[in-house]
Amino acid sequence: MVRTQIWYGIVLFAVIVGMIGRDSGAAPAIEKVGQVACFEGFKDIVWGVAISPDGRFALAGGGGDCVNGEWLPGSDYAVRLYDLRAGKEIKRLEEHKKGVSNIVFADKGKIAFFSCGDGAAHMVDVDKGKEIKKFSGGDGSCVFLSLNEKGDLLLTGGWDRTVRLWSVETGKEIRRFEGHTGRVWSVALSPNGKLAASCGDEALVRVWDAENGKEMKLLRGHTQPAVSVAFAADGKSILSGGWDNTARLWDVETGKELQKFEGQKGRVEGVAISADGKRVLTGSLDKTVCLWDAKTGKQLACFEGHKEAVSKVAFSPDGKYALSGGWDKTVRQWKLPD
Repeated sequence: MVRTQIWYGIVLFAVIVGMIGRDSGAAPAIEKVGQVACFEGFKDIVWGVAISPDGRFALAGGGGDCVNGEWLPGSDYAVRLYDLRAGKEIKRLEEHKKGVSNIVFADKGKIAFFSCGDGAAHMVDVDKGKEIKKFSGGDGSCVFLSLNEKGDLLLTGGWDRTVRLWSVETGKEIRRFEGHTGRVWSVALSPNGKLAASCGDEALVRVWDAENGKEMKLLRGHTQPAVSVAFAADGKSILSGGWDNTARLWDVETGKELQKFEGQKGRVEGVAISADGKRVLTGSLDKTVCLWDAKTGKQLACFEGHKEAVSKVAFSPDGKYALSGGWDKTVRQWKLPD
């Protein structure tokens, strides 16, 4: 009898405590701003990162290494698939035999495209790990690629100084954009597929009419080569990063510089714009990943953790997280401030 009373007393106490906890509006623990995950295991530099449209998965790939100023071909070309919720690697895509420099998700995360050191863009079934299609001009390297929102057009750029537009359905080249006087390091296709942007060895960004291949504008402002470029989700602005240690936001219609983001102490190698267009992300040779207010240019946060240069950055679809890849052969996930 006594034991039964004691047992009931314990249960009643637990219920009361639970009710008090609910009534007090106790909130779950808040995740701390900063690094929340570090994925290791790469043997070579990580050049490309991407987050799936639902924000749950990530892809990362790379290849090659720099030792004492000497570039080596490397041997680790596998693209890793990560479950960001579980914080672990779940698959490797490794049918390709050369390094990967850029990655893009498509078709709700079922498909991935990545530019490769074999001079081609590869379309891969993420679940099966099998190549679906290969886009190759046959006469130059493909170092960067971009898709329109619909996913039926693919834009590629390479060291052969050309930018190419492809039909995803047929795998055939639709048109070629020529005019670059040096290597092309980065390309971006507007969400509606009507405009293209590219940059590289020159201190400017070229804007093209993707429907006829004609050059429309030259965005001038960088004082050193512009090596990364991205369109905003509404297609009205373009973000670029350069070796002058700055990122710049441009008005597509007027070609005018809207904002300059400066403060990092090394070349800005990777750039990204949040889905709502309100924030900008940059990765630099100074080993930092920085978050900026797109309208004011104010630095909102700057994360340290990479041991060497940061090569690429990406926002999660909801804008709450960022992903970065670096020369230290790691991929890092960051919780961003609200």
